[in-house]
Amino acid sequence: MIVVRIMEGLGNQLFQYATARAWAIRNRMELKLDSSSYRSGSRRAYILPYFKIDVPEATEEELRIFKECEVLSTSFPVSTLRRFRGPIMAAILIDPIWRVVNLPKILPTNLYLQGFWAHAEYFREIKDILLREFSLRQDYFVEIQQICEVIQKTSSVAVHFRRGDYINSQKGKNLFGALPSSYYVRALNEVKRNVKSPVLYVFSDEPDWVRKNIDLNGFEVVWATEHSKGLPYLEFQMMRLCRHIICANSTFSWWAAWLNSNSSALILGPERWYSDARAQRLYKKGSVLNSDRMIRISCDFF
Repeated sequence: MIVVRIMEGLGNQLFQYATARAWAIRNRMELKLDSSSYRSGSRRAYILPYFKIDVPEATEEELRIFKECEVLSTSFPVSTLRRFRGPIMAAILIDPIWRVVNLPKILPTNLYLQGFWAHAEYFREIKDILLREFSLRQDYFVEIQQICEVIQKTSSVAVHFRRGDYINSQKGKNLFGALPSSYYVRALNEVKRNVKSPVLYVFSDEPDWVRKNIDLNGFEVVWATEHSKGLPYLEFQMMRLCRHIICANSTFSWWAAWLNSNSSALILGPERWYSDARAQRLYKKGSVLNSDRMIRISCDFF
C-alpha cells in the first residue's frame, strides 16, 4: 500500500496525487490518501474530491502503521534508498524537493509519501489517466458548462495573476514574489503576434489590481470570477480548457498548462519563477517544474 499526504493548495495536491498514483500503478500497489492536514484549521481547501478521483482515504488504523517506522529520508544520498532490500513492513519517504528521487526496486510493504513532489518526471507516463481524473465531476461541471463550451469554441487565452500570499506573506515573497506587470506586457504581445482574435480569460486573486495595473485595451476580456464565484475547482477547469495560457509563477496554472490538450497551444511562462536565488537556478536548469511545452518569457526582478 502507498499512502500519500495531501496538503496545501490545489496545485500541490495535484503533484502529490499524481506522483503517488504513478508509483502505485508502476509497482502494482494499492493507493490511499491522507487528507488529515485539512482537519486542523488549514487555510487551504481540500480540492481533490471535486475531481474524478476514486481513491479511498487511509483509515486511522492504516495510518498508525507509519507512527514508528523507518524513515527513508532523502537528506541522505539517493544510494541509501537503493540499499533497502525488504522485507520492510512500513517506511516514510520524504520529498527532497529540489531533485528527483529514484525509488528502490523493492519497496516496503507499506510506503508513506510526504512532501510536494513537483517534478513531471514522476508521473509523465500516466498523463492520459491524469487527464481523465483531473476533470471535474459532472455535478460540479454543470455550474460552468455553458462558459466552458464558449471557451472551447473560441481563441481563448487564460491569463493567470497570482498575488495574495506572494505579496502579503514573507515566506511567499522570499520564495516566489509576484510577477511584475512587464512580464504580462511581453506575454500579451506574444499573444497578439500569434493568436488570431484572442479572448482573454483573466484569473486572479486580486482582479482589482489587474484592472488598475494591466492594460487590456484592444482585447476582449472575460473575468473568470464572474462565472466561478471564486471557487478554485471551477476556475481550474475553466483555465485548463482554454486553448492558450499565460501562466503565473504558480503550480495552479502550471497544471492547467500541463493538462492543456490543444496541440497548437501557445503556453507562456515566466523565465524567472522564483525570487529565491537557489530555487531559480534549479528552475532555469529545468530541475524543478519542468514543462516541455512552455515558452519562457523574460521578466524583470521582483
